Order: sequence, then C-alpha cells, then structure tokens
Amino acid sequence: MEVTSTDLLQELHKFTRRLSEVIEHDFLSLSDRQIQWQETPETWSIAHCLHHINMASAYYYPNINQGIKQAKAAGQKPRPTFKSGWFGQKLIENIQLDSNHQPKRKLRVPSTFSPIDQPAPNNSAQALVTTYLNDNKFFMQLLEEAQTVNIKKTRVAIAILKFIKLRLGDILQFTLYHNERHIVQLLRIRYHPKFPKS
Repeated sequence: MEVTSTDLLQELHKFTRRLSEVIEHDFLSLSDRQIQWQETPETWSIAHCLHHINMASAYYYPNINQGIKQAKAAGQKPRPTFKSGWFGQKLIENIQLDSNHQPKRKLRVPSTFSPIDQPAPNNSAQALVTTYLNDNKFFMQLLEEAQTVNIKKTRVAIAILKFIKLRLGDILQFTLYHNERHIVQLLRIRYHPKFPKS
C-alpha cells in the first residue's frame, strides 16, 4: 500500500516519542536489583531487553545515518509517496505486534544481538535506560533528516544478512516496531506479580 512519505515519517516520530515517554515513566526510577530481576533463569530481565534494543540501535542507527548522508551527497530529492518492498513488508509484518499488543510469532535472536551471548559492559539501570533514551533522540533526528531524501530509493543493509539492503522507509519502520516489541516485553516484566518492589 502506498502512503504519503511525510505522514509516515511524522507518525514514526510520534511513535518514537511515545516509547520514550513509557521508558521515562515506568523504568527511569528502577533500581539495579529490579532491572536485573528474572522470573526464571531462562527468561530475559529488563536489563537483557534494554541491552538487546541498544545493541540493535548501535548497528542500525549509524547505518541509517550513513545512508541518508550518501543520499544527500548524491543529490536525492524526497519522493511524495512511499511503498514498502516485498521483503521489507514481510519483515515488518513479522516483527509487528498484533491488535492485542502480542507478538504474532516467536523470533530467534541472532547471537550477535543476544544479551545472553553479548553481556552489557555496564548493566546499571541508569546506564541502560539513558542509552535507550539518547538513542531515541538520535532516531527522531534521523526521521527528520529522512524527510529530505527519497526513502524508497535510499537503501540500508539489514543486520542478519548484510548483503540485503532494504528501502530506508522499511528499515525505519522495522527498527521502531522491533523496539516496540521489546518495550511491551519490558512492561510485562515490570508489572509481573512477582516483580520486586524495590
């Protein structure tokens, strides 16, 4: 389905801001004990979820930034409408939550982005939350910059298969819906009946 490029980018910008507000409201004041809590040894903690999001952002955001810079250097002009590519649309559909805010399917996390296989150098609650919020500010800047280029023609490599490059509009949606997926996971942990009070 074809959409207006400006409307898509503005909607993603608002959505990113809402996710930041959730993190600020529900997670900014948590203790290290709370952020490390796991329901079972096999399940992720809040720290695991945030570290995973932050690792994915550390890959995608600089590459998105580079793609936008290259598009500008090539003299690209924004296109009024955007339509997802076939593969990009499939990735977005797989990562998006359903109407009940539940994952449509369980996805395997590549080891390079696994918080179990790649432990955070600093697992403090404040550091992980601050990194996420700063990354979100940068992502909102990228969304503003994306309005100056053709988000259909500009391409960015995906993390798991770097020889595959998706349309910028698809990568922006994919990364944001990926973050939403894990923030809903964070909320499930945060409001679990056994979650520590302090």
